[in-house]
Amino acid sequence: MSQRQQFHLSPYRQGLTMVAGLAVALSWSLADTPSYRHFTQGVFTPALRDWGMGSLHRLAPNFLLTFFFLSIGLELAREFAAGRFASWPLIAPPLFAAFGGMIITAVSLFTIGSITHTPLLIHGWGIPMATDIALALGSLSLLGSRVTPSLRLFVLTLAVLDDLGSVIALAFTHHLQLHHWLAVLCALIVGGAALWLARRGRSWAMWVALAATWVSFQRLGIEPALAGAIVGAASLSGHREVRLEMNLTHVNAYLVLPLFSFVATGIALHSSLFHSQSGKVMLSLLLVRVLGKALGISLGVRLSELVGGIHATELHGAVLIGVGFLCAIGFTVPLVFTAAFVPVGSALYNSVTIGLLLASLLGGVIGLTFLATGLRRHQVRPDS
Repeated sequence: MSQRQQFHLSPYRQGLTMVAGLAVALSWSLADTPSYRHFTQGVFTPALRDWGMGSLHRLAPNFLLTFFFLSIGLELAREFAAGRFASWPLIAPPLFAAFGGMIITAVSLFTIGSITHTPLLIHGWGIPMATDIALALGSLSLLGSRVTPSLRLFVLTLAVLDDLGSVIALAFTHHLQLHHWLAVLCALIVGGAALWLARRGRSWAMWVALAATWVSFQRLGIEPALAGAIVGAASLSGHREVRLEMNLTHVNAYLVLPLFSFVATGIALHSSLFHSQSGKVMLSLLLVRVLGKALGISLGVRLSELVGGIHATELHGAVLIGVGFLCAIGFTVPLVFTAAFVPVGSALYNSVTIGLLLASLLGGVIGLTFLATGLRRHQVRPDS
């Protein structure tokens, strides 16, 4: 198998390894919750705790996910460099779809939280916005050759945009920690200079820019993993960057994503999980995530047509509805968002985890069913 073929299979592998990490986490945490918590939340050293990496549970989202977001940024830069989004009609459909999915889910959750007086749903309005790129594309690959390159690119771009939008939203829901302003200023200056050098062919400079941006975000109290997406997207897309992106797909598939899945999705079924507030959180997330994504993405694509957007010919009817449901899959960024508001391992955190997992399962099954039906009809059309 060629390197390029392996590259296109990477979302499928990432999806499988994430599911494997999820299975191990659920099995271990349900069988022996204390030992699972001790393994994932035990402190390595106090020195690393100050940098948000004091335990395996903090190391995965704060440090390791940086490389996942770096690959996202590099892929986005590559697509822009290839001219696939060189004009407004091409970028409008995934852009409007991403915003539609984010806005509908965020507003819906905030509204439900206000009506039911549930603080987590009010402050955590951004929890249901993001889609797991690896799981969504991995699920899409199960349909085989029926999935056209244009449809895959649409789902990829949509997932990238709402992932970035969700992480940016998380950054602005926190109060910035300005007592490290001098260190942040120095880091941003170094990062900007290094990125300028990286765009002029200095391969080492990108890593300096990444490290400096990561430090500045961490000191400001912004999710430091976002540094990877920003530096990757700001980089020029050349042969060196494409090779790095290919290497990162293996790192993400076999280390970053399964490890994050393992440390983030363990649950404990204690009695408080079934109290009224936890139940409301679980059910609200399930409904908002599945129905809100499907509605928001469909409305977004239709709205993009009114402003000149051009999308793939098969992206209509059952296929469009299927994509909307498929984008309900995911827990990576949503659980990072959740951890900013409630303690990891608490009843509320567990209720969010269960709600997201149920939404992923339900959205995936419904989405693939609609997609398979719609793509089959598209293939047998006389003019297709």
